[in-house]
Amino acid sequence: MEKDMDTSVEQRFSRRFRLLIVLSIISVMVSILSMVLVIRINSILTFERNERKAREFVEKVIYSINLRTDYYKYYCSKNALSDIDGGSINEVTNNYRIILIEVDTPYYDYDLTFDGKYRFSVEVAKRSDGNLEITNFAPIGPAINPSGVD
Repeated sequence: MEKDMDTSVEQRFSRRFRLLIVLSIISVMVSILSMVLVIRINSILTFERNERKAREFVEKVIYSINLRTDYYKYYCSKNALSDIDGGSINEVTNNYRIILIEVDTPYYDYDLTFDGKYRFSVEVAKRSDGNLEITNFAPIGPAINPSGVD
């Protein structure tokens, strides 16, 4: 009789111990998955915030070019300035479409189309001082009409 009780106590202890191990493993897995999810969400939000800053920066530069203020001259590289001042300045208008083409941190490549006619490749990079700079503002040909109708 006493031996049966010992076996029963051992079995209950063994079952509880296994249950504790299984619950511990599940808890660790949930913790790891939660950390991965938090890190992933943070990286997505950081990307969106940085891309929004780069897009707003390009819009400020376009605004400056339209008004012929000096802002764009301070935030464009020599190559970009030569493209802008070399004739592209007349094609830059308030009517534009901006599309993100590629991100290779810290570079953002945009496709700008002005008045549905003039296309430009614009590259935004982060300077060593942390500010953004347009490193490329090159014409890339006529705009593509997505509807196929002129």
